[in-house]
Amino acid sequence: MRDQREKRALYQRAEVPWYWVVDPHNRTLTVLRLVSEGYVLERVVGDQGQAALPPFEAVSIELPAIFPPA
Repeated sequence: MRDQREKRALYQRAEVPWYWVVDPHNRTLTVLRLVSEGYVLERVVGDQGQAALPPFEAVSIELPAIFPPA
């Protein structure tokens, strides 16, 4: 998956502190946080309910709204 290899490496070199990956096939949203060793998994959510995800915890996201209909 291009997002997990090429983009991730590019964002890491650019020191992008947070990286979200939306996977429409698996219907997941993965939140990664940059640390000195690279990106670490912060949280994974599915396509149901609401979530307040870092670094935007003040905003709750309706998860079904970001995925195509099943």
